[in-house]
Amino acid sequence: VNVPALIDNKLNDDKSSLESHLVIKSNERLEILVERVKHEIFLFIENAEKIRVLIELNVMYSNGIDYETQCLWKNQLIQM
Repeated sequence: VNVPALIDNKLNDDKSSLESHLVIKSNERLEILVERVKHEIFLFIENAEKIRVLIELNVMYSNGIDYETQCLWKNQLIQM
C-alpha cells in the first residue's frame, strides 16, 4: 500500500510529485515559448523598419530627391 508521507509540511505522494513535475515542465516550456515569441516580434519590427526605409528611398528616387540625401538614408539602413 502506498501511503503518502509528510515531508517539510507537504504531502508527498507519487501523484502530487508527478503533477508538480508536469507543472514545472509546462512552465519551463511556456517560458521558452514566450522568449521565442519576443525574439520573433523583435525580428519582425526590425524587418518592418528596414522595409519602411526602403520604401522611403524608393519614394525619394521617384521624386528626384538629391543623391546626397538618398545616401544618408542608405547609410541609416545599413546601420540597422
